Amino acid sequence: LDIIPTFAIGCAAEFPIADEGWGPRPVPPVPGSPELAAHIAQSTILDEFDMTIVNKMAVDHGLTVPLSLMYGQPSAWPVPVIPLAVNVVQYPPPTGHRCYMLGKAIRRAVDSFEKPMRVAIFGTGGMSHQLQGPRAGLINQPFDNHFLDTIRSRPRSPVAHSTPRVFA
Repeated sequence: LDIIPTFAIGCAAEFPIADEGWGPRPVPPVPGSPELAAHIAQSTILDEFDMTIVNKMAVDHGLTVPLSLMYGQPSAWPVPVIPLAVNVVQYPPPTGHRCYMLGKAIRRAVDSFEKPMRVAIFGTGGMSHQLQGPRAGLINQPFDNHFLDTIRSRPRSPVAHSTPRVFA
């Protein structure tokens, strides 16, 4: 918890796999896209988002598990990736509305990039799982589905736009 930026974009050419306490996952390093990442960083900063530019970033299961689900276990990942970390561990986290507006700013940045390319955006992270402790590995699928259904059916609901509360 030394440095927790609200939004951080990985601009490296390659991202090593993080050791999350059990050793790094046995997957290849993740290739980056420095040129597009720099463009997104510049564009979002000029769009008034305080984006932290990160040139050294180890990536964890939140990125490598979705890549494994998409591409299996290749010797090298077939696509470049731009990790974008959002603070969800230290108060105050950004609001859902702020994240939504960042998504719109990223869309504008990608649309204005000089080189034509196909871009996919994946939002990852659990809403109800723990990495350690008695609930480690447990996914509360009914809660997750209810949460997602609520956001989808009421996009302007307090879930998406409220300021987070701290519970002691």
